[in-house]
Amino acid sequence: MIPELLKMLKNLQTDQFFYIETGPLKSRLIDTYLAEADAHDEILDFEHSVTLRIKRTQGLAISEFVLRLEAGDFEYQRVLAVQDFTADEIGELLDHLRPLCLPLAPPATGLSRTIVRKKPGQALLNISTTAKILGLTPRQLKSLIPCSETRIVEEDGVKSIKEYYWDRGLVSRFEALWIKQQAGRGYNNEDLCFIAENCCDGDRRWAHDCISGFLNQRKRTLTLPCS
Repeated sequence: MIPELLKMLKNLQTDQFFYIETGPLKSRLIDTYLAEADAHDEILDFEHSVTLRIKRTQGLAISEFVLRLEAGDFEYQRVLAVQDFTADEIGELLDHLRPLCLPLAPPATGLSRTIVRKKPGQALLNISTTAKILGLTPRQLKSLIPCSETRIVEEDGVKSIKEYYWDRGLVSRFEALWIKQQAGRGYNNEDLCFIAENCCDGDRRWAHDCISGFLNQRKRTLTLPCS
């Protein structure tokens, strides 16, 4: 498992950021925090999140893993290396990284047809345009904000996603959220409902995670040192 993980890390072109659900990595971080002498058990009674940032080390084929527990103004993090993880934890890391390392679809060798996942919208933006507007990389965009449409191509009976699209109104709303953030204002209930209905199947908690993930990523991008 470690050779597979090291190979994936070596091929990463940018830092990666993930929200971590219940599993080995989240349990590892929470158990580590609770073992601290000044830990406060009640922190876990409040709404909290666990995130993972994989930081590429400049010029080296190694990475740092930053696990962070956040609840309101509270923040606790641990920086780990590959050798610090158990087999179960490495398995979870691989689950996060494999979608980023999918091989390109093979060239067509026969008849092909295009399948659109849903009825095309009137104003859709492709992944490169959306990422540029929102100040994200295409990979960050795909991991943080669910797309509105996909273009699927079937070649010789094999289906593969060729393009992702985001609704222009949804992109404009996220763009406005970042402007609010810079002005020291947070998102409101109208923003939350809009995001929930337009990209999260009506799930407000999912929408909250999308908004927080997007704003946190933009803030981190601003604080990254120039190379």
